[in-house]
Amino acid sequence: MLKLAALVFVVVILPVLLIIYRPELLENFKSREAVDAMVERYRSVSVFFFLAIQIIQIVISVIPGQAVQMAAGYTYSFGIAYIVSMGGAFLGTVAAYYIARFLGRDAMHVIFGDEKIRKFTKTLNSRGAVVTAFVLFLFPGIPKDTLIYAAGISEMKAKIFIPISLIARTPAMMGSILLGGMWKNGSYTGMIILGSVSLALFVLGVIFHSKFTAWFNRVYDRFTENGVGKPK
Repeated sequence: MLKLAALVFVVVILPVLLIIYRPELLENFKSREAVDAMVERYRSVSVFFFLAIQIIQIVISVIPGQAVQMAAGYTYSFGIAYIVSMGGAFLGTVAAYYIARFLGRDAMHVIFGDEKIRKFTKTLNSRGAVVTAFVLFLFPGIPKDTLIYAAGISEMKAKIFIPISLIARTPAMMGSILLGGMWKNGSYTGMIILGSVSLALFVLGVIFHSKFTAWFNRVYDRFTENGVGKPK
């Protein structure tokens, strides 16, 4: 009964409450003017605001992660924006992982669909799962938040999964923060170049992520066959 109540709260009640009572959370990231207004409104606690939004984005996925990180890059220096974004990603990943552990396999199948959660869980339980998880988080276009929940009901330990996921997130996160900084400084040529590269990686991630993971699995097998990378 307790797990059912938690499931209903996370999946239904919390998103509805946010949409009804805090619709500005989504509106805040739709334009440069909206970002300025948001920062002015929450100036005294803006760092904690961004941190909370990053956590919420991972746990219930109602806000695009790239938008949050771009807004952080627009508002702060690169270093502060990265620390805030990574801190939120860490806390959100930990929360989502253990929510999945608590709610259990059946609840995850109800939330995300049987086929998707089975696919990700099988991947995370397969040979070379650490390398595969790294690749899946590295490329844009793959539903990373779903993957976190799948990890929570997989055989992969949190102490392995969480650091791997955060390291792999870093390039895309840095790119989004840089885009935000370029937006603030009016470096539109740089935005176009970086945005084009990000878009190309996104398309590659969507189309070829299965081939990428299969290739890394083959590489992993070759290393382990030669005695390299085997656990001691």
